[in-house]
Formats: sequence, structure tokens, C-alpha cells
Amino acid sequence: MDRLIENAEIDVPLVMIADKVEGWIRDLSSDLEKRGEDLEKFLQTKGRTREQLRADYARRAEREVRRDLILDRIAELEKLEVDEQEVKEEARKISQTSEDNREQLYE
Repeated sequence: MDRLIENAEIDVPLVMIADKVEGWIRDLSSDLEKRGEDLEKFLQTKGRTREQLRADYARRAEREVRRDLILDRIAELEKLEVDEQEVKEEARKISQTSEDNREQLYE
């Protein structure tokens, strides 16, 4: 999959990357606030700026968007369908683990 992501000739819409990055920053900020912490202070302790965080996330976001676009195209070509209940169950699993792992996305 890594090779496919790297070598695929895909135009990745910048808005998709920006949306993903901003969502991750909002989620990280929200998680920190729940623990009584502040995003700016968190970044200071890491020796990073918001712009550096955004750049780090942008690299990861581009890769994820590329992967998603590839998988969407494969599913379309292969006429793959997913049961709505399966989607809901997987979303539930992700929501349970994502809160614990958001901060790890950055580190």
C-alpha cells in the first residue's frame, strides 16, 4: 500500500488536506482543554509552533487523503459495497480509541 500511495498519480485537493489538518488541530486542542491544558503551552513544551504542527499534520494528511482516494477508486472499480451497520460499528471502535491516540498523532 505504501508504494501505491507514493507512486499513484493523483491530484490531491488541497482543501481536503487543509480540512483534515484543521480537524486534527481542533481535536488536539479539545483533548488538551479537557485535561486543563492549552494548545500553545503544549506546543511550547514540545518546542514547536502552530505552523510547525500544521506542517507536520499536512504531510500525514496528504498521505491519508491519497490513500482514501485510492481506496475509493478501487471500491468504485470493483463495485464494492459496505453494509451501513458495519460502518457504524467501525466508527464506534474508532471513536473509542481515537481520543487516546490523538496526541500520539503529533508525537
